[in-house]
Amino acid sequence: MIMMFLMWCRCVIRGCVPKKILVYGASFGPELEDARNYGWEVNEKIDFNWKKLLQKKTEEIVRLNGIYKRLLSNAGVKLFEGEGKVVGPNDVEVTQLDGTKLCYSAKHILIATGSRAQRPPIPGQELAITSDEALSLDELPKHVVILGGGYIAVEFASIWRGMGATVDLCFRKELPLRL
Repeated sequence: MIMMFLMWCRCVIRGCVPKKILVYGASFGPELEDARNYGWEVNEKIDFNWKKLLQKKTEEIVRLNGIYKRLLSNAGVKLFEGEGKVVGPNDVEVTQLDGTKLCYSAKHILIATGSRAQRPPIPGQELAITSDEALSLDELPKHVVILGGGYIAVEFASIWRGMGATVDLCFRKELPLRL
């Protein structure tokens, strides 16, 4: 019997997929405003509903997770949802969503932990949020200061600026997105 332990794809839940949905959503505002310069008559004020975009993002994540679960199931993969803990050389304990603990043995164990965003150890860091929290803010911020000039920082800067927020991007080097 072959068992596969899968730590659910961070990209779908807290990574590129939800971020790309926000990027696409943010791109429409400036495009609609610019359309006036190309003959489009946009007579009414263009409004943006942050909560509706977040709901659509959540619906897409649920939809994609359903597709991935079906693909895995159809391929004969048994999916264990919960928190996994290696408890021996060939044993994994899974605490299921309802708190039940189950133990499984396998010849090979694949650990795919992903990563988590972290706050830098600086004064005031408790007032900051990470990119994880940024994907689910209750309200669209009016003014944002982003610490960092990497790809994720620049993407979030473009998301919030595209949705009308004032954005300050702070980075160490001469330019953002340096290799």
